[in-house]
Amino acid sequence: MISRENYKAVKRYQTFLADVKQLDRLTLTKYRKELAYLLEWADEVPFEKVTHITPPFPKWILRGDGNNDGRVITALYARRVCRTARSFLWWLRTSEDGFKEINDRWLSTFTMQRERSGKVAERVFFTVDEVRKIVALPADSLTVQRDQAAIAFLFLSGMRAGAFVTLTMQCVDVQGRKVKQWPDLGVMTKNRKAATTYMLDVPDLLAVVKKWDDLLHATLPDAALWYATVNSDGSTFTGGELGTPDRRVGLGKSLQRLCRAAGVPYKSIHKLRHGFTMHALEGADTIADLKAISQNLMHSSLTITDQVYGVLGADDQAARIGALGGSVTRGDKEDATLDALMAKLLSRMQGEKAGT
Repeated sequence: MISRENYKAVKRYQTFLADVKQLDRLTLTKYRKELAYLLEWADEVPFEKVTHITPPFPKWILRGDGNNDGRVITALYARRVCRTARSFLWWLRTSEDGFKEINDRWLSTFTMQRERSGKVAERVFFTVDEVRKIVALPADSLTVQRDQAAIAFLFLSGMRAGAFVTLTMQCVDVQGRKVKQWPDLGVMTKNRKAATTYMLDVPDLLAVVKKWDDLLHATLPDAALWYATVNSDGSTFTGGELGTPDRRVGLGKSLQRLCRAAGVPYKSIHKLRHGFTMHALEGADTIADLKAISQNLMHSSLTITDQVYGVLGADDQAARIGALGGSVTRGDKEDATLDALMAKLLSRMQGEKAGT
């Protein structure tokens, strides 16, 4: 039987997410479903004593023997559930008394192994050099120029393609590298989240974006779509102002054609978002850098730090995203995954605490 005190703790966390983090109803529902697994795993054991439970949560959740009516869930969803549970337990330890046994070392076990059958899953993304090859192609029509600018934009911003194709010109400030992903301005973001995000400061790619933006402002009203509709001959704008997320399908096909022309391996349109993340992570050295990346991706709980270090101010977020545009490969480059970066940063933090 599920502990009543554990259930109350999850309810308090839900209140925190709603009142402080200001998450929307759909996101809160998702977190509630994910935390239900943690409640079932803990059963009657109070959260302050769960460090002694066997099997550990990541193994239990994949076994499916009793959790969620015996249904086995995918490794991808299990990883997300573990991340949600880890964030909750970190919040519980840092916000309330009596949870000293929930320490950093134990929390670090709340992750899924990435290896399967002796192989490590390859992270697929567009590199900055691949994007450069695509935008260097001759822009022999308005359509190609638009699609090249879109590809550069998506890589620089990390924006979801479905939201991008609904952006209007008034939402984009290229000079300030600012993007208003605001549903109130017609942007169809995931779960209707609202945020002001920023573009990486990669000058040559920003120049491609700016050239297109200047053309739009010289031709169309501010209410027009930034990924503007173009006539079939590719020479003039249609002036259409209605954007829907379905337009990302056409953008994906354009990306495929441009990749073929540039000799770049085709990857899905979403891999531009991954490219932004990986490029930025290569230059990230601090928790604040990681937080800026998290906010730019509009992830409400990308890492443990999301619950610990709060929200950066808009100016700080903009400055850090801009500075990360100059990422370089280190000689002692480690695996540039989120887990590797978190381990490095947490180790550094613990070392600093031990030295004080």
